[in-house]
Amino acid sequence: MKFGGSSVGTLEALKNAVALVSDCATANDVVVIASAMNGVTNSLIKAATRASQRDEKHVVEVTEQLRARHENVCTQIITGAEGLKQTMGQLGLELRELKKALTGISYLGELTPRSRDYVLSFGERLSTWILTGFLLDSGVRAQRLTGEEAGIVTDASFGEATPLMHLTQERVKETLRPLLKNRKVPVVTGYIAATQDGVPTTLG
Repeated sequence: MKFGGSSVGTLEALKNAVALVSDCATANDVVVIASAMNGVTNSLIKAATRASQRDEKHVVEVTEQLRARHENVCTQIITGAEGLKQTMGQLGLELRELKKALTGISYLGELTPRSRDYVLSFGERLSTWILTGFLLDSGVRAQRLTGEEAGIVTDASFGEATPLMHLTQERVKETLRPLLKNRKVPVVTGYIAATQDGVPTTLG
């Protein structure tokens, strides 16, 4: 089940997505793919560009805006205290990594296709933590995976990477089949994957 940016971008949309997954998972093996919240990828593109221009103020502003948006959604949809704490903790880790990446670009004054792909990966990395947390809070046995963790392997054409299908098919089966056998719902980041060396890529 694939959910695009508008399908995970608001409280109501997230509730609909979780209801659909919950209903379907009762009688089917389900793998969920989720995009970044609508507008987030564009914000990240702008942030990366401004960072390369050494606009450190904008880097801080964008990071805090993303933090506020994602944490606000979390507090409104995850009711369990422990689940909320864990999800907020994961969001915090991702946002710290994003800030470090943007700061590094700012120091260098250069935005390479490789570093751009890394920055853009954070939209999906953030949204899938929220969707997973909400599914767990709703009683669905979900497990969050990045595209790389799920087994999606690409070439090194940063910005429009192509999956290495034979290798990807093998690795995805190895990763997802045991989860599905244990009645878990994998929640996988859309749009992003990694090279054979583990370097983040986007699928263009």
